Amino acid sequence: MLATATAYSAVPLTPELASDVDTHRWQSQACAAIQRALDVHMPEELPEWLARYERVGERDPFLWRWTLRAMQITTLSSVAPELRGAVAMTKMLGVMFSVLLEDIAGVLQDREMLELCLKSPGSAAEESARERELDEGAREYIAFAREVAREMERRARALPRWDELEEVFQYDRDQIINTMRYAVLVNRHPGLMNLVESELYQPHSTHMMLSCTIDLMASPGFDAEELGLAREAMWHAQRMGRIGDQISTWERKIKESDFASEVVAHALRRGIIQVDQIRRGERESVLAALKQHDVERYFLEEWQRLHGEVAVLAPHLATVDLHQLLAGMEELIQLHVASKGLR
Repeated sequence: MLATATAYSAVPLTPELASDVDTHRWQSQACAAIQRALDVHMPEELPEWLARYERVGERDPFLWRWTLRAMQITTLSSVAPELRGAVAMTKMLGVMFSVLLEDIAGVLQDREMLELCLKSPGSAAEESARERELDEGAREYIAFAREVAREMERRARALPRWDELEEVFQYDRDQIINTMRYAVLVNRHPGLMNLVESELYQPHSTHMMLSCTIDLMASPGFDAEELGLAREAMWHAQRMGRIGDQISTWERKIKESDFASEVVAHALRRGIIQVDQIRRGERESVLAALKQHDVERYFLEEWQRLHGEVAVLAPHLATVDLHQLLAGMEELIQLHVASKGLR
């Protein structure tokens, strides 16, 4: 247990910490991080799923090697060695499901198609007029997204602590779905966009809270009394992961007319851009304004603050090594910096 409430207090952004918010250090190690991603060993079953994804999705194949490496370095220390392969495959399918939803929410901005992906096979909605009106490619996309979701859950159910953590799993999965709904909402109604809600909802798209739950399902030695602290630490880590994702993808997403991001919300709060620019779809003017004002700096400083929050919790968890998690988060930000424009 934590001895005092002060253990929860944030580590202040001192000049020493602020000086660490310098991408030069990360960039110097980025090439090695990317090479490790390229060299990553794939689970035996994954290539078949990737081949099927390529029939419906458009993401570069590099994304999946990148993601697998990111999963490896942020897997909790508590996961049993003999279950790491099963955990990796389960989480990769979870990320694939998230990517499929994200491209509907952010690129197509199609709420109805998003909801169809979430319906269980055999439900009345599957035979709805809306679905019958879709072209064959869209129907195949929806069917594949549903299958990926089912397979992820089937594999999670086989993990030792499923019964104990099933409700947590369902809750975390619902947060990812809510994130996608939020993305559609703010892209349709940009006047709703604000930094508080963006920082609350959108980090779930990184899948890290759900990945934490999957890890704990495969952690026989994890002390359930530490669940709250483990989730608090992963909440901060998830935001760190989302910041890295923002650094590496915000320009691409704006070019795709996807304005649902913390970077854009931050720029609106600071008055760097106006909501009417988003309503009019002024991608180039928004991009130029954000680059001119170095909007990434705020997020890099926030990443460092969150690093301190996790470090504060580290001594209070006996069955999860948070120092190992932080080492993984540092490599993850290197991967993000190195892959800007590649994912």
